[in-house]
Amino acid sequence: MMVHRRWLVGCLALSLLLASGCQQAGDSISLAAVTPPPEPAPPAIVRGRIEFVDNYEAGLAQAREQGKPVLLYFTAHACRYCNEMAADAFCQDPVVAVSERFVCVLVDTDEQPRLCEQHKVDVLPTLVFLSHDGEALERVTGKQLAHRLVMEMQAALQSVARLNDWTPTMVR
Repeated sequence: MMVHRRWLVGCLALSLLLASGCQQAGDSISLAAVTPPPEPAPPAIVRGRIEFVDNYEAGLAQAREQGKPVLLYFTAHACRYCNEMAADAFCQDPVVAVSERFVCVLVDTDEQPRLCEQHKVDVLPTLVFLSHDGEALERVTGKQLAHRLVMEMQAALQSVARLNDWTPTMVR
């Protein structure tokens, strides 16, 4: 009987404690305190100073219209080397200057995995250079320093020049 009585007193005390909410007078429980905060949006992809088109199809159409080759930049929010390359090489004047000779298209691999498959991208960062007609020219994988990136971009431009010089009459 004594154990039963102690148990009842304990339950009564607990009920009173819960009913009062263990709060000072005037406090209230807000829904925000009970609901977990929303997940933060992923940070923006680092772009440096290069002007990127965010849409693949729009970028290809712009390249055809302007007669410029395409620079596809495959990246992801969480790619450390992508962010480092963009924050460093993509901010260097020589890289920015050469990039203006391309239509630069940013491909977020998290949002566009089909494009990764189409262009056989399995390493980040990856740069794929295309002619204005969409023909693959050059490919660069991994984080690049600015001087190396300029050389790769110039090599892609030379590939475009070779394509433009080619005519069917040259075939024997």
